[in-house]
Amino acid sequence: DALLFLGLRLFGLEDVASIRAHMLPCKTAAQLRNRMNNLRARRAPQNPVKEYCLRRIAPFTLEEEETLRLGMLACGADEFQQLNRGLLARRPALALTHAWSHMRAAPGA
Repeated sequence: DALLFLGLRLFGLEDVASIRAHMLPCKTAAQLRNRMNNLRARRAPQNPVKEYCLRRIAPFTLEEEETLRLGMLACGADEFQQLNRGLLARRPALALTHAWSHMRAAPGA
């Protein structure tokens, strides 16, 4: 679990392949996802993985908001995955999806 936590801190929640390659090569990606889900479950006792996943996501900086806006103009409103992988890879996908949907819904976007 300590290596899984270190991998989450280094590579984030979305990059299970890198965690597997660099931290736990003897485990499959499915095994790592399953372990993360078990550690994050409501019934699981407090642990570093659960705390990492529940930590508050910092608000976007003005630079990140501008990057999202420019990315929306460059990639189009329907190419969210391309933007997510390229421009703001360190941000959680859920936070990007939320910001993206608000920008699309905003009048003048």
